[in-house]
Amino acid sequence: MQSETNNRFGNEQQALKALLARHAFHHLNEIDARTGTILIKTGVISGDYAGLENEYGFAVLSSSDHPDRIQTGFGPIIAHYAKGDKEKALVIEVAPLLLNSDRKWRIAAYNHFVSIVGGLRHPQPERLQSLLRQTKELLFSEAIESWGGTAITLFDAIVDDFFLNLAAFKQCLRLNYNPGLNVYFSKLIKPPLSSVEFIELSVPLLSKQHAEIDALIRKIATEADCFSSACEMYYREVGDVPLAPSFGMSRVLDEWLVLKREYTDIWQETWQWANATMSPVARYHACQLFGQHPNFVPEEKHQDLWSEICEIITPIKKSTAEIETKWTQEWMLRCELAQHYLKYFECQRPGRNSEPVVRLAWWLSEQVASAFVGNTDLIKELRATGIRKAMAEANFAWQSANPVMEPCSIRYATLFLTQPWSLALELHIGKKLSALRFAEIDPQKRAHFEQAVGESLSFWFPPAPLADSVTYPFDVSPIEAANNVFCLMENQDQQVSFFDLLSMREGVEENKGLLEALSKITELDQGTQALAILALRCRAHLNGISPDEVWKIVGGDTWQSVLMTLDSNLLQTLFDSLNALQAHGGDVLRCNLPHLFAKAAEAASKDRKRQQILFLFTVLSSISGDTVSAIERVLKGRYRQEFTDDVALWRTQFTKIMQLSPPWIAARIRPILLSLSIV
Repeated sequence: MQSETNNRFGNEQQALKALLARHAFHHLNEIDARTGTILIKTGVISGDYAGLENEYGFAVLSSSDHPDRIQTGFGPIIAHYAKGDKEKALVIEVAPLLLNSDRKWRIAAYNHFVSIVGGLRHPQPERLQSLLRQTKELLFSEAIESWGGTAITLFDAIVDDFFLNLAAFKQCLRLNYNPGLNVYFSKLIKPPLSSVEFIELSVPLLSKQHAEIDALIRKIATEADCFSSACEMYYREVGDVPLAPSFGMSRVLDEWLVLKREYTDIWQETWQWANATMSPVARYHACQLFGQHPNFVPEEKHQDLWSEICEIITPIKKSTAEIETKWTQEWMLRCELAQHYLKYFECQRPGRNSEPVVRLAWWLSEQVASAFVGNTDLIKELRATGIRKAMAEANFAWQSANPVMEPCSIRYATLFLTQPWSLALELHIGKKLSALRFAEIDPQKRAHFEQAVGESLSFWFPPAPLADSVTYPFDVSPIEAANNVFCLMENQDQQVSFFDLLSMREGVEENKGLLEALSKITELDQGTQALAILALRCRAHLNGISPDEVWKIVGGDTWQSVLMTLDSNLLQTLFDSLNALQAHGGDVLRCNLPHLFAKAAEAASKDRKRQQILFLFTVLSSISGDTVSAIERVLKGRYRQEFTDDVALWRTQFTKIMQLSPPWIAARIRPILLSLSIV
């Protein structure tokens, strides 16, 4: 009787599982390998995942020197010609085969990953090697109860691995395999944190580890057997970000000359290395070196050096088409990827020291960009599609979250400058213009450099650093470089304009002058208004100005008219400034900033575009401040009908953002969505 009861209960369980599975998956044409393995292992469904059910596919997978294999480099995919047909190529994704119910396929897939680990440019290949060793025994067993969980663990680690996905992306590039490019780029642009957090970069807290940087540079100079090797070691260790002269590649040369005490053709060796590296970042470091050591520039090579410098330095007010060079697209790719990664990571892990996060963002951008060497057309296409979309999503989430991070100059430069490396080189080169024979170079190059330095006066306002705290070029003011340019200007009209800009800049150089300019901003001309707002944004993000002092001015009644009349292009800059102050200020700013924008939005009924912008700022600052009162004020007030379309738009947009965001951001957005349901 007991046996019959158990059998009946077991049969009913199986029937219930089958019914649940039928209802749960009836709308799917197929189930992915991972899900299928879990369902089979837990008994929800029965059957096998067979994968490639042919001996030819197995032969290709099992033999690295199979005659029909197509060479694509080390990676998680295999490409081969169809059997007997060299006109047709097929691609095998190996990772899903780890979940194959046939043991021999699992073994072949496992052996493939064992064979490629050593050939990958992986920062810690031992992590993957260790996991492969740990999972081998259970993966090779026959019963799914034994191998199923292990296979899923290994599969998850492999498909999430950033560097395996980068290798796969490069394989797809070589194959011109567009479906694979789309799949793997989406994995690279939004990597799981577990796939990158283990990366240990040399000297992660550069601004607090000056002694460690000194030791690293001395080690490089000691161990390198030639100067080009020293350049490569520096580039690999800390070359992912621009550093001040005392820690730049010029310092490597200083140590090299002290230790080696031998003359080599530094110019030739350095540029041979930069050319072989095939990265614009390497060319930056070469320019930085010779900018600090003009005596190593051969007599006939000064024009060549300035050509290289002007390919890096980018005036903002010139269009990309005007300044397009061999490296323009690769620079833009790196800068956009770094900005995206920084915002993406800050949304995942707020409240950290920002410096290691910025370094990781730039390091990853260099790894990804290295796949695109010489592929300008693909870079343009990718920037216009996948990167633009990813940046927009990350930026929306980042502005909504307003994550609190410890400030540093390179974070601000990454977030807000179109080309941070351009400013870094301007600040280096601007101090050595006479020695670099600036007065003798081509007039077009002179004008190019002068324009870029003049623009830097308008957007770079760092607080005065302590004497021993300069780590990045961005830690210093552009005033010295600008004064040197001014002294060497030949055109009197241009000199007068440049002097006027220097004078305007002097008015907001100190916080006292900046606060005074903000208090009477409606009386200033548009150029001076822009200078004051840009200075405020820089100081706000670098904790260089008191939030309370700013709020005493901005929170007053007169600033309603400022929001109503300020040039629309400056409104976003102003919001970025106040948003940063809100994150670091007290409760007064946190609660009242949304009401500042709400009042202005209500008053802007005659300027519909401005009203839309101000209402969005109301919503964003409400999310950041964890408050809904300003939104409710607008949507319950006398002007509520004017915001009906805006509410519908932003309810839809923030619903999407909430779905794409980490839980802590989603939790902040949720009450805002409820308040947007009032209308």
